[in-house]
Parts: sequence; C-alpha cells; structure tokens
Amino acid sequence: MCYVKVENQTNRTLVVPTATDPVENSWMSSVDHSNGDAWFTSAMNMPLNFEAPDWLGWLEELSAPQMLRLGVGGSPSLGFDLMPLSLTALPTPLPTPLPTPSPTLSDPPCLVIPSQIPSPLSKKRGLPDARDDNDDVRNANFKRLRNTEAARKSRARLATKIGSLEFKIDTLEKEQSRLTMRIAVLDNDAMGFTQRENDMKRRIALLEHQLTESHRVLVEQSIGVGAA
Repeated sequence: MCYVKVENQTNRTLVVPTATDPVENSWMSSVDHSNGDAWFTSAMNMPLNFEAPDWLGWLEELSAPQMLRLGVGGSPSLGFDLMPLSLTALPTPLPTPLPTPSPTLSDPPCLVIPSQIPSPLSKKRGLPDARDDNDDVRNANFKRLRNTEAARKSRARLATKIGSLEFKIDTLEKEQSRLTMRIAVLDNDAMGFTQRENDMKRRIALLEHQLTESHRVLVEQSIGVGAA
C-alpha cells in the first residue's frame, strides 16, 4: 500500500486511501487522524518544506531497499510490515542485462552434491583404508612377481627337459638306423649260411652214397676171392 501526499498552493491536506483488507481497515480506523499529517510526516521522515535538497534526500531514502514498520504516531507498536515506498510518477530504471557467456566457450556447470564432499572425519577414517589398499596392492604386485618368476623357471625347466628328450630321440633314431642296417647284414649272412648248409648236406649225402657203394664193391670182391 502506498501513501500519497498531495500539496495544494493554499492548503495542505493528507489523502489516505482506504484499504480493502479487513486487517488494514481495522488498523486505519485505529489510527488517530486528529493530528493531521504530523504522524505521517514523522513516520516517513518527510520534510515539511519541500525544497530541492530536502526533496531529493527524502526520495533517496524512499528508494533505499529497507522495510518501514509503521504504527500509530510513528511507533513500531503495530504488528505488520510495509514494503519500501516508491513514487509512481518516477520512472523505474530498467536493469541492464549482464552479458551471458557463450555456451560453447563456457565450461559445463559442475553440480556439487553435499553427500559427495568428504568430511574431515571421513578422511581420517579413510586413512587406514588407504593404507590397507596400498598393502593389498603391494601384496598383489609381490604375488604377481612371484608367479611370474615361478612361471619363468617352469618354462626354463620345461625347455631343458624338451631339449634333452629331443636329443634322446635323435640318438635313438640314429641307433635304430644303425641296428636296421645291422639286421639287414645279418639277414644276408643268414641266407648265405643257409645256402652253404644246404650245399653241405647235399655233399654229405653224396659222400655217404659213395661210401656205401665202395663198401658193397669191397664186400663182393672179398667174397669172390674166398670162393676161388
């Protein structure tokens, strides 16, 4: 609600608009208007002599962003607040818009959630966890190195064993070739011996037959000599 003071050349009168609110009507009815405009001017700090310096100073006070708490006779006994008064005749300055940064050049807004901000207590509580994490990482690295070394040694042993087995395989293959050739030679010798054996058997049979014939002839000759 705004109060307007109208001053004429001949007489000063205070025009108080009627309020539509029942609370304001009760307050307006409780205000004593017998003192004229003294209560209003004292409450508004309005200068009685409207000269240029006083008028400008009063307008500056009205334009200041402060709350006026008015009551009967300018006392703060009433329980309601009034917004800062302004003159409707004065043009209100338009606010100059601030230059908005380009969305392509400005960084995206960063939303900070209070629950995500670590408190000092949580930091203190998080120190053992950090040490435990470091110990776990150290143990994991040690186990990884140990497993890597064990795997390297196992691969070296496997390579050595494979090398020795390959050497044995080569040696056995060479021995097999030599024995195969030896078996072939022995088979050839066996065939020769078998042939010679057969020849010897035939010769023995022939000699036995000749011996038998010779013995028979000798017997016949001895019998003929005895008969003569």
